[in-house]
Amino acid sequence: MRETRRKKILLPAMIILLAGSAWAQSNGQGDSERIQITDAQVKAIDSIINAVHSSDVPGASVLLAQDEKILLRKGYGMTNMELRVPVDPGHVFAIASMSKYFTAIAILILQEQGKLGIKDDVRKYIPAYNTHGKTISIENLLTHTAGIPGDRESYAFNLTYKIDESRYAGLQFSEEQPLLFEPGTNFSYSNSGYKLLAFIIEKISGKSYNEFVQQQILDKLGMKQTYFGRSGVIPQKTTGYIFNPARKMHERIEEGPHTQFRAVGSGSMYSTIDDLYRWYTGLQQGKIISPVLLKKAWTSYKLYNGTDVRYGYGKAINQIGAHLLVGHGGNLHNYSSFEWQLSGDGIYFVILTNQGGPGAMMLANEVAAFITGMAQASGKHKPDSAQLIKLTGVYEIDAFGLMLYKNFSNRPTVQCQIITENGKLYAKRTGVPKTELLSINDSTWYPWIEPFSRWTFRKDGSHKIAGISTWGIFMPGPDRYAKKISADIPPQPTIVAIDGITLIKYCGIYQQQDGARQKFMIEKNKLVLTDEENLEKKELVYTGNHQFIDPLAEIAYQFIADNNGKITEVDYLDARHDRVAKRIRDNY
Repeated sequence: MRETRRKKILLPAMIILLAGSAWAQSNGQGDSERIQITDAQVKAIDSIINAVHSSDVPGASVLLAQDEKILLRKGYGMTNMELRVPVDPGHVFAIASMSKYFTAIAILILQEQGKLGIKDDVRKYIPAYNTHGKTISIENLLTHTAGIPGDRESYAFNLTYKIDESRYAGLQFSEEQPLLFEPGTNFSYSNSGYKLLAFIIEKISGKSYNEFVQQQILDKLGMKQTYFGRSGVIPQKTTGYIFNPARKMHERIEEGPHTQFRAVGSGSMYSTIDDLYRWYTGLQQGKIISPVLLKKAWTSYKLYNGTDVRYGYGKAINQIGAHLLVGHGGNLHNYSSFEWQLSGDGIYFVILTNQGGPGAMMLANEVAAFITGMAQASGKHKPDSAQLIKLTGVYEIDAFGLMLYKNFSNRPTVQCQIITENGKLYAKRTGVPKTELLSINDSTWYPWIEPFSRWTFRKDGSHKIAGISTWGIFMPGPDRYAKKISADIPPQPTIVAIDGITLIKYCGIYQQQDGARQKFMIEKNKLVLTDEENLEKKELVYTGNHQFIDPLAEIAYQFIADNNGKITEVDYLDARHDRVAKRIRDNY
């Protein structure tokens, strides 16, 4: 299955490289010239998307336009796998975090009406909000520079508020936590910040968030197929899925009350490609806010030290040569979406899918790279073994994706190892399978699954590798830096022999604090970790002192015994969280 996924990723990449080369030769455009999309490019983009969203998988709805002319408007794959209904461009999808742009523009509407200023302290409108003695501006909320931790990303939140689906639970939890940093000094993507913006909109306007956005935006632009999360029927709504690799099948997942309550302001909306195109053109034509204010929304925020966070108001801001690319994605467990615009070139692209995961973002990035003439890095550069050795070591990082690591765990940092195997360079981190890094040149690399990411190895004054700067070409957030803390890779734990009789005391069903259950059992004289359905199995090896290791993910499972020697729990660190699972019974 992993090989199939790899082929699906590489096929669009090959189309881009081949078609992109032909386009560059025929157009001869430089970075500073206005892009003009050709018919050949439109056909190539159609092939790119069709290669991933074939007729037997969850689908996608796609629109590409330039200069108010629609060049591609098409559905791919299935809107409902059970009934075998193909996607139509008029179908409705959850747009998740693409909803943030509506929240940001709603704030700017209030500013244009003279009812607030983006530099205002949030306590001007919500006096009781706990800012922990710091000044948090509305602009800090808009740009994810307030330091407010997210709720859903925190293991502690999922333990405390597991059954509370109200709008207030997540925001209350985030308010109670210490700020991640002094406002305006760093960037960490925060859904909670946008939920707080929704309350500010309600406080000032005297209307619910849904009412305000409906009246001030949707009704004015004729967006009749854009909805807010609700328990009632949404006409023409697609069914959302996620792929389960253990079962090797797509599973239907419902959004439940998440979009109706918990995601208001940050990810609660549903729409179609046609309505989102109306949204784009309406803003371009000045129907909602002035062009001056819209330009401000597309201006990347800078931290107090001058660092560019590549994020404006509800949009990621990236410069691709001479072309300004403004975009944003959204992701739920069962939906993913992405839209971007090259406003200087009059180009707009949107893709909505009814399958969770990074698919929409990857396709949107590939299309953007194709249209701008920026081919994916080839990775053909091959440094010699001596150069590879200089890069190896242990590095310490403080961010996981768009968020600071301490948003997920009490640990402020996590370690990443850079290793070599068979003349290749790999990155590996606890709980995540090792990833091959491909070389652009001696200092700059990228993970093979993320061709638009860049990892640049930095040297100190003595020309030794001191750390790695990481950033994404189409992603928001400042460059992140991983400091090299050791040139030596820790040795692999020694495997200790253990007999089947002794293994029995570790077997049983263990329950995590959030209710998730795991089963440890014996197969072929080895301890195996699986779920209650025995679908996905991980064979563990014993390293002594009640510790077992998953050799693939390199997760260490530390079993804890009571005073009588009976095993009562297992503790471990997965990719993001420290987990504790209590032994609740023997296996059936």
